[in-house]
Amino acid sequence: MPGAQAQVDWSEEGGVLAHIGIGKVYSFYMTLSYSRDPFCCFTTSQDLATFFDCHRQALAHFGGVPLSFVYDRTKTVVRRNVAPGEAVPLHPEAVAFAGHYDYDIDVLAAYRLQSKGRLERQVSIVCDHVLAARAFS
Repeated sequence: MPGAQAQVDWSEEGGVLAHIGIGKVYSFYMTLSYSRDPFCCFTTSQDLATFFDCHRQALAHFGGVPLSFVYDRTKTVVRRNVAPGEAVPLHPEAVAFAGHYDYDIDVLAAYRLQSKGRLERQVSIVCDHVLAARAFS
């Protein structure tokens, strides 16, 4: 249903800006599950402040907040990995951010990339068509 869910992930784009002294570039993705409306931004860090800033940019792009966000087991959301069937310990900052914006956190089981197919398609579009064989300054 519209507004029910967004899928979130990072991707490492490597040294696309190494020629100007920026070692690594990361892309942040958020895709609305119902409409498949994508959001992508590029950063040089995957720290918590950047992670949440990317969320704010995406929410401004979408003009609202979905009811739940689907994450893989990224360190910015999950404190540590646990065995299957155990409760996933969430990062307190992620819980506070979700509480502030009033959404639920849904963490995927390990190695379940097919559960975020809408988002993974956006990652491949950016990597294979936007960044491929291009130079940036």
